[in-house]
Amino acid sequence: MVLGLMEVIVVMFQVMVEVMMIINGYGGGGSTGGWESEELMVLFCSIPSLSKDAARQAFVKYVSDKRFFGSRPAENGLITNMEAFNTYRYCLETFTETRKTQVNRLPYYGEPIDTSDQTPPEPWDIPVDVPAFFNDGEQILKIPHTSSVKRQCYGCGGRGVHRTASNTRTCILCGGGGRMRCLGCSGSGKTRCGKCLGKRKIVVSLSVIVRWTTNKEEYTVDQSSGLMMGKLDEVPGKELFTDSDIMVHPVVSFPEPTVVATSERLVREHQAKYSQTSNILQQRQTIELLPITKVTYEWRGKPHVFFVYGTDLKVSAVDYPAACCCCSCTVM
Repeated sequence: MVLGLMEVIVVMFQVMVEVMMIINGYGGGGSTGGWESEELMVLFCSIPSLSKDAARQAFVKYVSDKRFFGSRPAENGLITNMEAFNTYRYCLETFTETRKTQVNRLPYYGEPIDTSDQTPPEPWDIPVDVPAFFNDGEQILKIPHTSSVKRQCYGCGGRGVHRTASNTRTCILCGGGGRMRCLGCSGSGKTRCGKCLGKRKIVVSLSVIVRWTTNKEEYTVDQSSGLMMGKLDEVPGKELFTDSDIMVHPVVSFPEPTVVATSERLVREHQAKYSQTSNILQQRQTIELLPITKVTYEWRGKPHVFFVYGTDLKVSAVDYPAACCCCSCTVM
């Protein structure tokens, strides 16, 4: 029964959003149809709310998962009022590609070196395999024609070793009464260079680091229901609208004006910010319905409140009257 109700809600919202997109030119033909904004609001108001039975079932399940919660208020409390505070979550994702170069210094073992006189390609001219959109990743690719052999390692000056100040040191075990062999140089007074690994020469080349990143921002409309907004970050919603393109256009004429304003602001900010430092490959924006129902009930003559929220019917009950934080009592 609960699933059937949610399906009805989602279908009605999707029909409404599709109609709005057609009205505003998103449907392909740009037809204005016969719909007026007042009719759209009537459709909003006609969406069925959560039933008392469904709310109580979710409440009982919530209490049963709490080790020291008594079940009688959830099972027998008198539900006196239910208010719907359905809200929306807007999300904008911008999938970008960035490239930067790095200098590589490796020991030279005598291998052939790409020392062609050809001009090295620019970092953005190097072909790469782009992952599926909105899947982060990284590749490091060597830039052709940038290798050269340095005759002297910058770490050891071409000696292949570092000379230590002394080949002995005071023994910490005997408090200075004896001497011990240096573990770093085995008593030779020299250690192998960590840059060229004793080869005396290094190969210097350039690589390009390619990173793909999904830059994501979300905004949830606060309906002042009393439910902590952070709770909504933990639950899924029902997708009402999705739009993707290299550069998306802001949402227009959605019934919640803060969603429209947020879409306009984030789209503008993302396109300005990420186009300066990276290549924007794809953008995606979504609007989700987040159902919230505030339920007031009475238990032993006193009013209490719990919330049912999200499509998976999560429950929050801060002032549950039969909660016990200790493990030595029996809650009735």
